[in-house]
Amino acid sequence: MKKNTKVNAAILIIGNEILSGRTQDTNTSTLAVWLNSLGVQVNEVRVIPDIKKTIIENLNILRKNNDYVFTTGGIGPTHDDITAESVSEAFGLKYEIHPEAFKILESYYKPGEFNEGRQKMVWMPQNAKLILNPTSGAPGFSVENVFCLPGVPSILKSMLGSLKQKIVGGDPILSHTISLRTVESEIANSLSKVQDQNKDVEIGSYPFFHAGKLGVSIVLRSEKQSKINDSIKSEVFYNKETRFDFLIEKKKQKIFIEVKNVTLFRKKKTAEFPDAITTRGSKHLLTLIDAIKKGYKSYLIFLVQIQNMENFKIAKDIDEEYYKNYLIAKKAGVSFLAYRCSLSSKEIRIEKKLKIING
Repeated sequence: MKKNTKVNAAILIIGNEILSGRTQDTNTSTLAVWLNSLGVQVNEVRVIPDIKKTIIENLNILRKNNDYVFTTGGIGPTHDDITAESVSEAFGLKYEIHPEAFKILESYYKPGEFNEGRQKMVWMPQNAKLILNPTSGAPGFSVENVFCLPGVPSILKSMLGSLKQKIVGGDPILSHTISLRTVESEIANSLSKVQDQNKDVEIGSYPFFHAGKLGVSIVLRSEKQSKINDSIKSEVFYNKETRFDFLIEKKKQKIFIEVKNVTLFRKKKTAEFPDAITTRGSKHLLTLIDAIKKGYKSYLIFLVQIQNMENFKIAKDIDEEYYKNYLIAKKAGVSFLAYRCSLSSKEIRIEKKLKIING
């Protein structure tokens, strides 16, 4: 197979135990993550019972519509392990003992242990290629673009290494996750607009509940690194005297972002900045204005670590000069945002957007 930018796969989970809920499927996640790293996108996953007709029908559809198909389950020693026989019929191949598989298991088991039940695991489609099993000996197999693996998660994982050279993928599928302390309904409209403007990026939102708080993880997936992670630089000098916290370069647009940490509150549910006269803060405001004149976008973000805050305001009585420059900057086009957040050594977790109540 020639390397394409788009390579897809389907996963066919076979087993009554999955459908009944007795066994939890983790193989889908394992395979999908592994395939994505090789540049193969999983288009479809099906879970079906141990019924030969059902296996054959689904397999024939999936192998014609996908570059690769991976089956899990149904290649063990019991009566309901019928995947190998079903694959044989799907391809119109003879179902027979695989000589190499027989030798592998005959040497794997102690004398007298390679009984009739275990010998069932060496019956495969004619001329099938083996997938070696470093964990329990019994190999999987492949026929054309179909790869048949065991259903036991730990064994399946151990067999993927030997398959890496057999899979020709496209560009690796990259992902980036942003976690927010919000609910989906608050970001749904904005997220839809972003998706509409970025058709070649898959954007998903996934609610979570952690430490007693609700949140949403936004996952961006694309083959293009630039699409999920624009060029972001930190501590960027604008001139010899001033530097900003971040510079984001997106296509032809450049955006400067300055971030201020807010710790002051004097009125109920209202955070304030600054907490003292800040000459440096005023300089940042004037420089953000200058950046706009030179074609940049400019943002100043106030991060409030105080819980239960609903509003934010500039403390005019503490630094009147900063307040004046704030009004000038706002009129010039500098964007001001305030968020309640929590900080750790690893991340800034945005929890809620605050209303700016002055100016």
